[in-house]
Amino acid sequence: MDGPGRVFALLIASVALSATVVCLVGASSARVDHHPDQRPVKTSRGVVHAFFLLDRTGSMRGQEHAVRAGFSKFVEEQRAMQGDMLLDVAQFDSTDPFEMIIESQHIAEVKPLERFEPRGTTPLYDAVSSMIDHAERTATTKEVILVVFTDGQENASMRMKQKAVLQRVEEKKKLGWTFVFLGADIDSYATGGSLGYARGSTRSHAATAAGYASAWSDVSHAMSAQRFRRSARGYTDAKRLAASKSYFSAAESAKKSKHA
Repeated sequence: MDGPGRVFALLIASVALSATVVCLVGASSARVDHHPDQRPVKTSRGVVHAFFLLDRTGSMRGQEHAVRAGFSKFVEEQRAMQGDMLLDVAQFDSTDPFEMIIESQHIAEVKPLERFEPRGTTPLYDAVSSMIDHAERTATTKEVILVVFTDGQENASMRMKQKAVLQRVEEKKKLGWTFVFLGADIDSYATGGSLGYARGSTRSHAATAAGYASAWSDVSHAMSAQRFRRSARGYTDAKRLAASKSYFSAAESAKKSKHA
């Protein structure tokens, strides 16, 4: 090939290479822009990321100390376990349907619950949906457990309807998320069941200091058992799906084995 021909060929090759680089960079940028909130999932074995949703509506008045004490005991017991755990806590009422008070803290860093002042009515659907939104953005592990404490029926949601929340819960359960429902002096199985909460992950308790102490104790013992199970080698997606159907069964099985 003569000199002018060689120069022309090199020029064409250079233009083609530049176009390829631009296309690749553009495609990469488009992918990032399309998923601005996507986070890599950390798969550290046994690290549970728990999200607690606390009803602080007016009917909770008189139980402030019981809730704070139960929460403190829960944190104390979880700290005593080997391994880590991440915790998020939000409160809800009709004045503020979703107020984050603890966000993605390691269990060793979690402080006592200071702000818990009952007021307003019960936007349960909005609160549950908001917590799912929050967990989607912030969960850093597959081991997602969402726990709700409430003492009232839905009566104040502005955004969400029952069927929409049910659909969201069912979608997340397919991913292995565990949804736990604790109800005080209500039909927890009917209320939680209408939102997709499994019977094995639901409990009712009395709206008394002793009732709340018992409920927090049940949640803590089950959380400890869940963390222990999920830290084991060979914990599979299938086992995670099974666990999502019965949060409390792990603690009950451990108790039976201990007394066998």
